[in-house]
Amino acid sequence: MTSANIIVLCLLILAGLHLVLTSSTGGSQLYEVDVCNEDNKLTCKARELISIVDLTCGSGSGCSHDVNKTIFDLCQGHQTCSTLGLTEMTSAQCGNNVTVHDSLRVKFTCIPGSTSSCRSNICSESSQGLTCPEGSLVHIRRMTCGSLTEMCSLSTYTNMYVCEGVEHCAASGLKTLLPQNCQ
Repeated sequence: MTSANIIVLCLLILAGLHLVLTSSTGGSQLYEVDVCNEDNKLTCKARELISIVDLTCGSGSGCSHDVNKTIFDLCQGHQTCSTLGLTEMTSAQCGNNVTVHDSLRVKFTCIPGSTSSCRSNICSESSQGLTCPEGSLVHIRRMTCGSLTEMCSLSTYTNMYVCEGVEHCAASGLKTLLPQNCQ
């Protein structure tokens, strides 16, 4: 392979979308996933977006502010939020990879809606990184490393988490975080 590539498909999420998505279930099917103990895939069909109804930690108690923020930032208003490994992102609640200490139950519905998407090769010399229009935020949906079909490692996804929920993520910083991919 002559040059390495990381192609990032990101979704541009309007910042005001959170207000629209906080309505009641309105007869929609209610789904429940335990992020700590299951496959933790919160996913809706095409042209549908996740609307979180409730988060429950442990044996029915409320979740910490950090856990709430992580779940809402990664999931609310997106078609899916399983890409970056929710268990790893909520490790304080779920415990370590060997033993699960608790549960984190997310109740959600899928409501009609869509998001805009874009592609960026962050390893390209001309790349400016991940940039969204004003009022929109980055949400990484899928990445490929090397060839256009090669899946990226979990550590690459974890490093790319720094770009979640921001308007701009500079290419120079991303190349520094991902030297094994941008050679």
